[in-house]
Amino acid sequence: MVRVAPLQQVQRIGATARARGRARQEARLRIWRRDGPHCANCGGLVDITPGTPSPFELDHIIPLWKGGKDNDGNRQCLCPSCHQAKTASEAAERSAV
Repeated sequence: MVRVAPLQQVQRIGATARARGRARQEARLRIWRRDGPHCANCGGLVDITPGTPSPFELDHIIPLWKGGKDNDGNRQCLCPSCHQAKTASEAAERSAV
């Protein structure tokens, strides 16, 4: 019998640890309650319920790879389209470094 070591998540260089599982879900609810049901960028209505027509995505205002913290002060609600645009912009910035 061949024994295989369990997979371990490898932290990316320059990134900090992220909340996962229940802690992440609790953070999503806190930020959604704090900021109200609107995207921080476009102001569109967002919902906390996964699978709804207008879900929200939890975003780090200052990306973790730029030294941003994984705490409520650095989190915001974004609609999927705003989050996708912000992520693409940050990816381009990161690849230029």
